[in-house]
Amino acid sequence: MLSTGPSLLDAAGLTVSVGAVQSGGAGGWDVLQTQPLQDATQSARQDVQQLVESVSGRDFQWPDRYELLGFCRESDSILAAVLLFLGIIYSAFGYTIFKLAVTLNVAGLGVWAGWFVGKQFDARLPAMVIGGVLFAALAWPAMRFAVAVCGGLVGFVIGVAIWRSLGMADNYAAAGGAIGAVFLFMLSFSLFKVTILTFTAIQGAVMLLAGLLGLLLKYPPVDEPVSQWLVEQPALLPITLLSLSLVALLFQQQWHRQAAEASD
Repeated sequence: MLSTGPSLLDAAGLTVSVGAVQSGGAGGWDVLQTQPLQDATQSARQDVQQLVESVSGRDFQWPDRYELLGFCRESDSILAAVLLFLGIIYSAFGYTIFKLAVTLNVAGLGVWAGWFVGKQFDARLPAMVIGGVLFAALAWPAMRFAVAVCGGLVGFVIGVAIWRSLGMADNYAAAGGAIGAVFLFMLSFSLFKVTILTFTAIQGAVMLLAGLLGLLLKYPPVDEPVSQWLVEQPALLPITLLSLSLVALLFQQQWHRQAAEASD
């Protein structure tokens, strides 16, 4: 049996143990074990595991109506007004400005990805800016794929909502979301216009409702009855959201039909 010393890379600041072991009658070298590399690998593995568990719902609790009301109540008035304005624009003219809307959505996804990567290097803000700009630059020339991504994100939210409405375990809500994401992602390539109308209507309805609640809940005379009403009627919030989405979808379809007839 042949063995080397316990340290080979001291000059590089690494501690490497190398040994020769006999295996099956033939000599062989065991794998180099680098402690800093192992620590970095373990840290990356833990970060990825934490991300997966967060998305799957094991570590992250999907917000319920109480948390949504709390977010709307505590949000800044300027943010609520911006959400209300963008909600109206997305709901009414989402298809007209779909390239801008899709680019902004993908840029937001890039900001989130930049935050996750920047957390590893303690440089969140630069990574968020770079991620947002990079994703937006990639989304513009690959618009059809970007629309499919936006459709997949909306499908994920719809899948999670349906999963939870059926009373299934929250720990596996991401499974329902994955089904909805894959379905709408694949559907986006064959029904391009319908996908744009659908996700802009739903996204506009969400932003419009969040902005409206954010402004209304700032006033105590309105806050108490509205909050009590929404808590006592659990189906009121999703029904309102669904109704706004349908109205936005029908309005956009009728608007573009009239615009197409006028142009002809």
